[in-house]
Amino acid sequence: MKLEESTTRPTNASDAIAWKSCRRRAWFDLREMDFRIAPDPFEQLIMQSGIEHERAVLSTMGDFQTATDETHTAELIAAHVPLIYQPKFKDDILGVVAQPDFLILEDDGYRAVDAKLARSIKDKPDVRIQLAVYQRVLKSKLHTKALLGAGESDLISEKDLARASEFLADMRYLATSERPVAHYGATRCKACPYRGVCIPEFQAAEDLGQNYFVDVRAIPRLYDAGVSTLSTLQASDADALPDVPYFKGEKKHKAVLHADALLNQKVIVLSKPAAIRGTPIHFDIETNPLAADALEEVYLWGF
Repeated sequence: MKLEESTTRPTNASDAIAWKSCRRRAWFDLREMDFRIAPDPFEQLIMQSGIEHERAVLSTMGDFQTATDETHTAELIAAHVPLIYQPKFKDDILGVVAQPDFLILEDDGYRAVDAKLARSIKDKPDVRIQLAVYQRVLKSKLHTKALLGAGESDLISEKDLARASEFLADMRYLATSERPVAHYGATRCKACPYRGVCIPEFQAAEDLGQNYFVDVRAIPRLYDAGVSTLSTLQASDADALPDVPYFKGEKKHKAVLHADALLNQKVIVLSKPAAIRGTPIHFDIETNPLAADALEEVYLWGF
């Protein structure tokens, strides 16, 4: 089956996580491709920990009713059930399905609530978009609440609702578009379930994103300047390369050297390290990213 000929499923609110990381990953997800790489043990641990956190939160919330489908959810809402667990929504106009963890009845109507293992979502725009989609499909004026791993909570904002509208509009576009252009990003690609498809393509195309000193946001401007591969970057005069946002000054010289290092599999020494006098002591700490309490986050100090 050709990628562009595959059928698509509705957008899910949780697709915001993939979409914010890479639009091509979201494009693949919409088509439910069968070449996904299975989650590694750490990713499985994160998912299981999230489920356990949700259950722990549920155990503190009192009596509830579990929704079975969209129709049942509507019936529970009409009956003003105080706490609905795993409500299900489908909005054909927005082209989205959503399942927040809880609906809680308040004086002004229902509020969507989601349990999140993270200690904070302030710097997680993908999660905030997901929560905003819940509010959109619920058609509530009450901002979605996140119940966090440290026992605290946070609310989304009007800005998050605007981002959710952008996400939903782009997902509708991706449902009918050809596979979007993407560039290699070490952190993003190594965690992607479709890396087995994209990374060989990036390597074959000598994608500029493989260069540590080339910010992906600078790549379109480099294309305009005729620099579209590692080979053309390697052959460039660093001083003649244009100054563009995220690609200026010394970074240009290092990018040219790094292109040479990548293409020829060699180490280029930029400067010799200073000699160390006396006895060096190495200090390091190890942290647990799943720790709910900041005081328990560091579990090992080492010299």
